[in-house]
Amino acid sequence: NDQQKLQEIISVHLVKARRDAVEARWAARRMRGASRSAQGDRKLFEGAADLAESNQAELEKLAEEINQEKTHIKNTVEPIATVELEFDQEKIQKFFFIPRRAGLTDANLLTPASPLGQAILGKRIGERFSYQITREGKKTFFSGLIKKIE
Repeated sequence: NDQQKLQEIISVHLVKARRDAVEARWAARRMRGASRSAQGDRKLFEGAADLAESNQAELEKLAEEINQEKTHIKNTVEPIATVELEFDQEKIQKFFFIPRRAGLTDANLLTPASPLGQAILGKRIGERFSYQITREGKKTFFSGLIKKIE
């Protein structure tokens, strides 16, 4: 099941975020009595620990939202769902549509904040979508069809 796959991805990232936070806090504590010139390094480790703890909290929140999501038939694209999109280039792609990225980078994720996410939010199976991305001053247009919502 797709939600279980997403939970597994989140679990892996949670372990890493927890480990990163602990290691950065430990490094910062070791530098408390360090020389004045090393205090900048201590601040750097404290900042890294804060970031890892924030990421951990976001991942935990997302995992909880997925756990609470009741399995029901979805009529429209909304978080939390799996969507299959057929782009006009005849390429079908599957995405996890989630409320926010929460530091996940290795999964095919989509959020309502992204251009594609905005284009498909609220659409039904069989409806068309289109959006554009501007990179280095060049506009690229994409369009396609909602094939599946789970």
